[in-house]
Amino acid sequence: MTRFDGTTQVVVDQGKLAALILVTGLAIFVYEWLFIAFKGQTLGKMAAGVKVVRADTGQPLGLGKAFLRWAVPGVPGLIPRIGGLLTLIVWLSIFFDKTKRYQGWHDKAAGDFVIKSR
Repeated sequence: MTRFDGTTQVVVDQGKLAALILVTGLAIFVYEWLFIAFKGQTLGKMAAGVKVVRADTGQPLGLGKAFLRWAVPGVPGLIPRIGGLLTLIVWLSIFFDKTKRYQGWHDKAAGDFVIKSR
């Protein structure tokens, strides 16, 4: 929109912005969930040469365990103000795993290991 003084003002439709953020977040969740459930790898994990597998069988997690693995850091992330910090703590939990298996809380909840794939 152009003002009377010749400057331009950007008008953002907050409803459309919220919908875009919601759809983008949902797409990222579905991508992560399904790739981990059926393949054990996202594109980033493929590039890094790692794979997520069930601790008991060495196979991909399946839908339920992959969802749980996502939910442990994902749900706290929805809490206003402190959610990002809580998610970061879950991701960093691999560094204070006393079993020396380098499992984060999300890995322990889902019963999985991250292994090298190459």
